[in-house]
Amino acid sequence: MSEPKKQSFALLVMLLGLLTTVGPMALDPFLPATTAIASHFQVDYGMISLSLTAIFFGNALGQIFWGPVSDRFGRKSIILLAISLYLISTLGCAWAPNIWTIITWRFLQGFVFASGRIVAAAAARDVYEREQLGKMLSYTLMIGGVISLFTSPTSGFLVDRFGWQSAFYMMAVFAALILILFTFFFRETLVEKDYNAINPADLFLNFTDIIKNRVFLIYVACGGFMLLALVAFLNSSSSILIGSFGVSRLTYGLMFSAVTTGFIIASIVGGRIVHRLGINKLILIGAIFGFLGATVMFGLAVGGLNHPLAVMLPMFFIMAAFSLLVPPAAAGALSPFSRRAGAAASLQGFLQNLLGAFGSAFLALFSNETAIPMASVMVTATFLALAVYVLLIRKLEK
Repeated sequence: MSEPKKQSFALLVMLLGLLTTVGPMALDPFLPATTAIASHFQVDYGMISLSLTAIFFGNALGQIFWGPVSDRFGRKSIILLAISLYLISTLGCAWAPNIWTIITWRFLQGFVFASGRIVAAAAARDVYEREQLGKMLSYTLMIGGVISLFTSPTSGFLVDRFGWQSAFYMMAVFAALILILFTFFFRETLVEKDYNAINPADLFLNFTDIIKNRVFLIYVACGGFMLLALVAFLNSSSSILIGSFGVSRLTYGLMFSAVTTGFIIASIVGGRIVHRLGINKLILIGAIFGFLGATVMFGLAVGGLNHPLAVMLPMFFIMAAFSLLVPPAAAGALSPFSRRAGAAASLQGFLQNLLGAFGSAFLALFSNETAIPMASVMVTATFLALAVYVLLIRKLEK
């Protein structure tokens, strides 16, 4: 372990923070461009939603691929491969001649951006343990959150002036920057490669044992339903605010950034109170806030209040609820697996993103010019997250 630790803590935080941001970077700049893409290819928004469905399906599959592969071949080589594919898929979207080509490239983009969070966490675990590891991961998430504040407004500005392709060029520049930084400044953190990591029989046995664990499934379901609420917002909010409510792309990006501050604030608060309250109480608080926010949004939508704040104000609290609930739910899901945390994390990501993909597909079929379909999915998802706590998680404490 001594050799990897020679890498500067601050440098590793910066590099891994950038790596974890490739996922949000594939989503956030895309949202202000959705109506422009639909107009360019003369398709309805349901087709644009399918590109988000594709990215979530790709991400679900990537969750169970990149962790074992990086255990087998090392972190650096896999990072460089994944980011190279990410760059290629991004340029493929920018140069796409039709919407189906974009959907295909977005599937690949989702598959490869799954590597960001997984390999970054694995690299951090290679070098640090316990409190120092927690500090490292907190800082990397903070970097991702700060970057996300600027991506949507910047994309909205670029799309207004240079067209929808500029959103993908923005992603490509970010990917190229990561590729250069990791090529020259990142040192391999994995000391000993696991030559059995991608053995199909071992993988199948590990995943089978994990999915049989009741505690794992309960916490995964709770976090997955909250993720579904977020996916509904990502899928539909831009078409509603830009396409139906007449908000400019730049204004939408600024509103999206304002909503993201709810996530950042709740992350800071959650990190400070989790030791005092415990993960289950934090999950309950997040579930209540999420359900109340979604209920307000649904009520305003059904009442016909077609105003951007009728969506974005409730979403601020739902985003905060997401930040409060999902990390402790993930910790609860991984708690039974001291020796197979990596495999458990991969399976957790696969199941939750698969749920998000189906939710995205549903909205692609049933979305309209109002916020009602989106709010319906969100209020249902947050209710189910709260129900999982009341009916199942609470009983685990006894």
